[in-house]
Amino acid sequence: NLNGEYLSSPITKLDVSDCVDLEILKCSKNSLNFLSLFGCNSLNTLECEDNNLTS
Repeated sequence: NLNGEYLSSPITKLDVSDCVDLEILKCSKNSLNFLSLFGCNSLNTLECEDNNLTS
C-alpha cells in the first residue's frame, strides 16, 4: 500500500509498475520524465501530453 510520503517522493524506475496502479491524477503530480513508451502505453494519451512524456 502507498502512503502520502511515497506519493510526495520522487518516483524511481522501480516504482513504474506502482504508478500504473495509482490514480492518473496522482501520477501526474509526480515527475514522470524518465518514462518513455512504457509510460505512454500505461497512461492515456492526454495524460502523457500533460506530463510531457516523450518516447
